[in-house]
Amino acid sequence: MISPCQHDMIEKLHVWQQPLETHADQVTVSVTFEQSHKDRQKLWYRLPAAYARAITPSSDPFVLGMLHRAMLAHQDLVVHGEVSPTLLRNLEEYQRAWALWLPKHYAPIDIIADVEREQTPAPDGAIFTFSGGMDSAFTAWRHHKALCGRRTRKLRAGILVHGFDIPLAAADTFANRLAHARAMLSSLDMDVIPIATNLRQWGPEWFAMFGAGSASCLTLLQAGWNTGLISSGPAYNHLLIPNGSNPVTDYLLSTGAFEIVHDGADARRIDKARALAEWMEARQHLRVCWQSDLYRNCGHCRKCVRTILEFRAVGAGLPECFEQDASDWQIVTRVSSAAEFDYLDAAYKTVKANRVKGSWVWALGAAVQISRARRAAKKIVARE
Repeated sequence: MISPCQHDMIEKLHVWQQPLETHADQVTVSVTFEQSHKDRQKLWYRLPAAYARAITPSSDPFVLGMLHRAMLAHQDLVVHGEVSPTLLRNLEEYQRAWALWLPKHYAPIDIIADVEREQTPAPDGAIFTFSGGMDSAFTAWRHHKALCGRRTRKLRAGILVHGFDIPLAAADTFANRLAHARAMLSSLDMDVIPIATNLRQWGPEWFAMFGAGSASCLTLLQAGWNTGLISSGPAYNHLLIPNGSNPVTDYLLSTGAFEIVHDGADARRIDKARALAEWMEARQHLRVCWQSDLYRNCGHCRKCVRTILEFRAVGAGLPECFEQDASDWQIVTRVSSAAEFDYLDAAYKTVKANRVKGSWVWALGAAVQISRARRAAKKIVARE
C-alpha cells in the first residue's frame, strides 16, 4: 500500500534547490526534481563566477524552466524554496493561455512554494538573450541607438546560451559563436554572458517552451539587472500563435523584481535589415543559417538567401558574413515557398519603391508570384 507521503510524491513534481557549486572560474546553479515514480534528476545552469553576485537566491528561474514539463504531465509543481508571488500570479494566466492554445497537451496546474517572497529589484539595467541572429542583433542595435523612444532600455549584456540551439556536446561550435558574439556586442560596449544549461534535455516540446526557457536564463540573473528582453521573430502583423515566445504571453514570465519584455514585434525583417546595415560588426558576424555547422552562413539555404535579399532590397549589398552571394536561380528555387511569402513580398515592395533594377529583381518577383500561388493552394487544401 502507498503511504500518503508516497502518493503525494507520485502525483506532483517536486523541486529542491541545491547550494551553489564553484569550480575554478565557473559557478553552477541547480535543482534536483522528482516526477512521478522516476528517479531524481538534475537541472543546472553554469556561468562565469564573475557573475555570481547577479544570481538570484530565489527559485523563480527553476519554476519557469520546469513549468511546461509539469503542465504536460498534469502534475502540480511543488517548489522547496522561495518564489515570487507576482510570478505565481502571472503564471496562472500564462498557463490558461497555453491550455487554450494546446488543450490536448497542456492543463493548468498549481504551483506550491515553501516560501512566497518578492526579491529586491536590482538597479536599473537590462540584459537580453543574444543568439547572434538578426532578431537579437536588432534588439541590441536599436536600444544602443535609442531607436525605440520611451521603450529604450539600458542594455548592459547579452546572454548566449549553450544547450539551446547549440548542443552541449558541441563545445568548439559554441566557442566560435561566443567569439563572434563578443565581436558584435563589444562594439556596442555590451558584455556577453555565456550560460550553459541542460534545460532543453528536460523541456518537452521545445517549440512551445523556448520563451519560458529564455526567461528562465534571464531571471537567473535578476539580482544584477531588473529587466530581461526576449527578441521577437515575427512582427505583429504576422504573429505565430501558439509560439514559444510571443508578445501575448512573454510578459507573464515577469517577477515583481524582474520584468520580461518581448522586444521588436513592431519591426518586420526588412526593417531589421535596414537598421543592421549601419552596424559594421553585425554585417561581419551575423549568423542566420541553420543548414551549416551552426556558426557559418552557408549562403545557399532558404534562410541565407532570404536574408541576402533583404539586405539587397535596402541597398546594403552583400553583408560580409556571407562568403558567397545568391544567384538568380537560387532566388527562384530556394525561397519560393508558401511560408516565405510575407518576407519576399516585403522585400519586393521595398525594391520596387526604390526603383532598383537588375535580373535578381525579376527573380525576386518570380519567387513572390510562386510563393503567392503556393500559399493560395495551401489555404484551399486546408479548407477541404
